Amino acid sequence: SGSTGIRAIIYNHEGDIVAREYQVTPADHDIPGAIEHDPEMMFEALVSVVKRVLDKNNISSAEIVAAGITNQRSSFCLWEKATGKPVCKLI
Repeated sequence: SGSTGIRAIIYNHEGDIVAREYQVTPADHDIPGAIEHDPEMMFEALVSVVKRVLDKNNISSAEIVAAGITNQRSSFCLWEKATGKPVCKLI
């Protein structure tokens, strides 16, 4: 994930890239010097890009042995424990 989109990359056991997909994610710039994202939209984009990279390359989710997620080091979001819903935008 980054400030412009989400990518999914599949590597083989030798570390070679075998498939990749990317999806642009719109950002809000309402606060000067800050970039905000709708956290639910980001999650939906993540699910979409992972499904797309698997489907386009005839890869079963059962073939995936590990997964990693990273983001910009200064991003954060608060979530309501009782509902699992975000309290604010991803900042």
